[in-house]
Amino acid sequence: MNLKDQPFKWYSPKNTEDGSLDAWANDPCSILYDKEQKLYYSWMLFRNGRDFPSGWVEMVSSDLNTWTQTEIRIKEGREFFQISYPPAAMGGSVWIDDNGQFFDKGDVVFLISMQECKIMDSQTSVRGVKANQDYTGDSGIAYYVSHGLGKPIYKAGVLAPQGKNPTSTDWRDPYVYETDKGLYFAISAHDRVEFWKINSFNTDDIEKVDQLYVRPFGVEVPNVIRFGENTWYICCSVQDAPEGKPFQSAYWYLCNLIEGKFKVYAQGQHEYGTEGYAQRVANPWQTRIAPFAISRTMAANWAYNTDIWEWKGGCFGSEQLTIKDNNAFLAPYDWIGNYSDNGTAVYKLKAKEMVQGYRLKFNKGDFIFHLKSNKITWNNNVNTTLLKWTSTGGPANENDDIIIVWNKTTLTFYNITQGWNAHFMLPQSTTHTLNANAMGLINY
Repeated sequence: MNLKDQPFKWYSPKNTEDGSLDAWANDPCSILYDKEQKLYYSWMLFRNGRDFPSGWVEMVSSDLNTWTQTEIRIKEGREFFQISYPPAAMGGSVWIDDNGQFFDKGDVVFLISMQECKIMDSQTSVRGVKANQDYTGDSGIAYYVSHGLGKPIYKAGVLAPQGKNPTSTDWRDPYVYETDKGLYFAISAHDRVEFWKINSFNTDDIEKVDQLYVRPFGVEVPNVIRFGENTWYICCSVQDAPEGKPFQSAYWYLCNLIEGKFKVYAQGQHEYGTEGYAQRVANPWQTRIAPFAISRTMAANWAYNTDIWEWKGGCFGSEQLTIKDNNAFLAPYDWIGNYSDNGTAVYKLKAKEMVQGYRLKFNKGDFIFHLKSNKITWNNNVNTTLLKWTSTGGPANENDDIIIVWNKTTLTFYNITQGWNAHFMLPQSTTHTLNANAMGLINY
């Protein structure tokens, strides 16, 4: 693994004990903005090396694209403790209690699905009293509270222990959101997304209010964003590998909230062709209605032993998500400017330029995009040990606006007009022979 192969503006974790690249990350979590510090905060599942236990590492950014790792915010041996086998803090989300509904005004609340462990209430132990330790069970939900972004945890507990879900389905990745009626969380449950109301942060004081069936298996990482008075965007990542499709992709739904239940009126798919993907969508400013949202893409190929640099997880750049005409649109949030020799190339095209095939030349083989029968397809001839799941993308018409971004070991295709994208991984030490009119990713 060579740092020169790390993509431009890529975040990939470092080992907190020796500073090496021997660390692992997965599933980017919420993004929240601190007005006083003028910094964005975000978190990822993290561990030194590749073995359990894993916690949450904290990152900061001034521009939503360049991230700096700070410290482990949720750590085994401090915020949670092993019972019978290595525990883990899994996916989740973060919310600021702006009005002091449940904790002190401005407190930051972390909601995390956990593997079996004990949760310590550090506020109790600081006061010299025996620490209050609660058991999550496997697939329980823990919460942690700090007095502001970047501050240590002062309180913790169990919101829902194992078995609270009446179907005993494996819960993952709770996402906190607010409606005019209160505070809720969405959580993946194998084949669906469930929605629960938080009445208080006392154990078990939650109630299920709705669910959205997605597919027979593999539902993960739900997100809920309010884009209008009654326009709600819900998405989730799905594991497609057992069907011989992309390792992971993203389904989305547009909904109205009627009598406390989400009614779907439009739906689609963001992601095609990926070899490792998880999407977290956030309104970093936690406004009542989002003017737009930020999507962070996690590319990881930790399931395979391959020649891909980012096998251990990481994020590259950010994407802007907007809603228009009953569709959800993703576009790069990176700054694009004149080409410079920094390992990136950006092409702004029309889909009709792919009727005869649009070829990208790499030192390890060519990648060719085609427009055929109103659909984008591709021939991935890059020489890699990575399994290539698909060769077919989403819909396209000749006048659609297309952006293709090469970033060292990543390749991303955006159909800006239709609103879908596709992410691909490339081997280490990939180089590219420029096509005409190449642009590039630039610094802010």
